[in-house]
Parts: sequence; C-alpha cells; structure tokens
Amino acid sequence: MGICKVKPAVFLDRDGVINQLVWNPTTREYESPHDVRDMKLQPGALQALRDLQQQGWELILISNQPSYAKGKTTLEEIKAIQAKLHAWLTEAGIRFRAYYYCYHHPQGIVPDYSGACECRKPNPYFVHKAVAEHCLDAKNSWLVGDQDSDILCGQNAGLRTILLTETRSRKKRGQSRPDYTAANLAAAAAILSKYQEARTGEHMKAKAKLKIKIFADGANIGEMKKAYAEGVVKGFTTNPTLMRKAGVSDYEKFAAEVLREIRDLPISFEVFADDLATMEKEARQIASWGKNVNIKIPITNTQGLSTVPLIKKLSAEGLCINVTAMLTLPQVREVARALHKKTPAIVSVFAGRIADTGRDPMPLMRKAAEILKAKPKAELLWASSRELLNVFQAQSCGCRIITVTPDILKKMALIGMDLQELSLDTVKMFQRDASAAGYTLL
Repeated sequence: MGICKVKPAVFLDRDGVINQLVWNPTTREYESPHDVRDMKLQPGALQALRDLQQQGWELILISNQPSYAKGKTTLEEIKAIQAKLHAWLTEAGIRFRAYYYCYHHPQGIVPDYSGACECRKPNPYFVHKAVAEHCLDAKNSWLVGDQDSDILCGQNAGLRTILLTETRSRKKRGQSRPDYTAANLAAAAAILSKYQEARTGEHMKAKAKLKIKIFADGANIGEMKKAYAEGVVKGFTTNPTLMRKAGVSDYEKFAAEVLREIRDLPISFEVFADDLATMEKEARQIASWGKNVNIKIPITNTQGLSTVPLIKKLSAEGLCINVTAMLTLPQVREVARALHKKTPAIVSVFAGRIADTGRDPMPLMRKAAEILKAKPKAELLWASSRELLNVFQAQSCGCRIITVTPDILKKMALIGMDLQELSLDTVKMFQRDASAAGYTLL
C-alpha cells in the first residue's frame, strides 16, 4: 500500500449547516428535511464550501439522520435527499472526501436502528474512521456544527470546533464550549481562512529559515512511514537500541520492509559486530540492500578499539559511512582524515549526550563543523537531540543534518506559532484534562 500525504480537514454537520432546517408545526421545532422537496441550501453555503476547498481543507460530512429510526421517513427518501445534495455540490465543483451518516436513535421504533450505537454524535467514531481511511491531519482539523452534539463530537476527537448560531436550531445547545462561534458557514469559513493563513504563513516563514536537513530517528515502521508521508524529513537513522525498543526481531526483514516504502531518501542501518573483520562483512551486506543506504559504524568497539582503519578502507571504496557514537573533537579529526574526499559520509556527533553531562555542546559542534570543511562531502550530524530548539542550535553551529525523535518531529508544527495562541491552547488542555479526570474543589 502506498504512503499518503496527510491533510487537515473540516468535518461538517449537514442539516442547519449546509442545508436549511424545516419547520414542523406539530412539534413547533425546526427539524431535518424528511422529504426531498423540502431540501434547500443555506444562503451562501456553496460559496463557503468553495472557499474552504480553495483554502486547502479536505471536506468531510458527518450527520446524524435518525428520522427513519423514528418512523418519520423512509430510507429511500433519505437517500434521495443525499443524492440531491451531492448533485448540487458536484455541479458547484465542490468535492467532499467522504460522507458519513448515522441512521440510529436511542428511542427509535424501527428494529435494528433503535438503541445505542457507536456512530451517533457526540461519539467521535466517524471522525476517527475518516482520519484512518483518508489519511487526515487530525491535529490541525476542525468540526463545524450547530448543536452541542456536534461540538462535543469534535472535542471528543481532539478537533477544534466552531458552533453556528443562526441556523434556527435550538436543540441541545448551550452546554458545550466551542473554540469559536460564527453566525453561519460563511463566517466559519472566514475564521478557518485566518487559521490557515496563520498556520501556514508563519509556519512556512519560520521553516524557510531552516536549511538544515531533518532526519527521523527511530525504528517504528508506522512512524517512519508517517514521517515520510508528511514530507518534512530528508532521511532516516536507526540503531540497535531503537530497534529493540520497537520490538524488531528480524533485522533484514525490518530493513527490507522500510526500503520497500522509502526508496528516495537516505537511511542509515548499523553494524552489530564488535570486531573489525565481522563489522566489515556486515557493512558490505548492509550496503547491498539499496543505493539509499548509509552504513552506521561506531567510532570504537566495546573495548575502545578505533574503527577508523575500517572507515578509511570502506570510504576509499566509495561506501557511504555514517560514523556514529562520537563525542570528542579528536574523534572528529581522526574521522575527517580517514574519509575519502570524493565519498559522501555522515559524521554523527552526539550533542545531546554531551549536554547530558552538563556541558554546552554548541562550541564543540562549531569546531567540528570547521574541521569537516576539509571534507566537503562529509556532513556533520547533530545526534541525540532532546528538544525542538536543538534544530535551530544545530543549524547555527554549521551542522548539515540533525536527527529528531517522533516526539520532536510532532513539534515541528509549532514552529512560528503565535505564543498567545499557544498560551490559550495550553489553558484549554489543562481544562480538558481536569474535566476528564473529574477534578473538583467545590
């Protein structure tokens, strides 16, 4: 199966958001249309949907449709209403990625459609289903609805939410706390436009300043595929410790699976042997796995014996070496002398481990970059990073690559984020967690 590119989505309720509600004189309430002849669009809805589509959002419809379960209409009529909406959208050039409908109701009278179900909002079932089926970026996605059940559904799925207030719906509204309120779908689209501009504009400006290459460090194939799909990383590294933690039992099988999915970015695989002769055999075997493979060789074995002679030999033969586990400038100088000037190589200095000893790694990394200028094909890599700030520190030191963990990679979305907005998000996180835990004082 191929790797998809994740995109943010807007999840939309249907009735009262895209199409108008219908007045029921018996119940004296506005309800969903039960007859295709009653189906009418909200004023400005099509243009708002076009705007959302042009902003780059994937559009997903999630709607509770309990009228059949309540005995108010037929499934045929419901499907006719859906077909009419789809025809309007198609004619207007609006493409929804998916449509999800729940036909159940807890007090329904139709067998098989009454009682509790997992798909009815506020349950987040359809949101999770859409994210999985259509490779959506849930972190930056939103839900727009006109009832508390919509807003709670979005919040249960971890989405930001917008409650529409001029839809004539008065059912179960007022108990939820949406991130924003808007009069109608057009006003919601304007809010989402500003969010996209802030997210992509400031984020891209900040990212544009980054020239350093981001390599993902790990051995979880799912996380590696996701990082590759998002297009942020320029390469991958792994090591025995990460592989063991990820539960990898068959090294070659693991490598083969990764290389089937990732063929156009460099990937470093490490030798396991502790003597130079066996290291050399393993290095040649690893090199045979693919043209995008770099061979990781530690700077010494476990007895402290230098591997520089082996590094020199393999580099002279044109094999791409990633010299790993380096922490001192003498090691960098030895490796710089050993590397062939025409052979690409990576020199991995573990800046994070240097920082763990209470030392500032930046002066050492700057000197390492100076040393490697004599070998322009060799790239200095800031290894064992601890936080997102390390990316900017590594670049300022002259490093050409930095490895980051999946947790740090997730924080790349925060680059350039408005601190006031981040403060508000933090407060909302505390409130959600306190509420979920049931904490009370009074």
